[in-house]
Amino acid sequence: MQTFGNDNARLAPGAEAKQENSSSAKPTASTIIGQVLAEMRNGGTLTSRECWVRFGGSRLAAVVHKLRKEGWPIQAEEIAVECRSGRVAHVARYSLPTASQVSQ
Repeated sequence: MQTFGNDNARLAPGAEAKQENSSSAKPTASTIIGQVLAEMRNGGTLTSRECWVRFGGSRLAAVVHKLRKEGWPIQAEEIAVECRSGRVAHVARYSLPTASQVSQ
């Protein structure tokens, strides 16, 4: 049995791993990646929780990583949020730079 990067991700004997070419695939509005990109292109910001509530995506950092690999200049800002227990947690808020930020 072959293993590719993760012991839990195994292929059956004789099965071939499919290579995904992310540079040729454009995110569509029906995908989490497309929804996240559309939100940020419209000037919005997202935290992981907001992504979960709005789009059902639980891995915003992975989406951001993929978009950055495709050339999108996504910024991350650390913000403090209060948890149910009352403690403070620090999370990332992701966005695309505005036109004025790019020209500086």
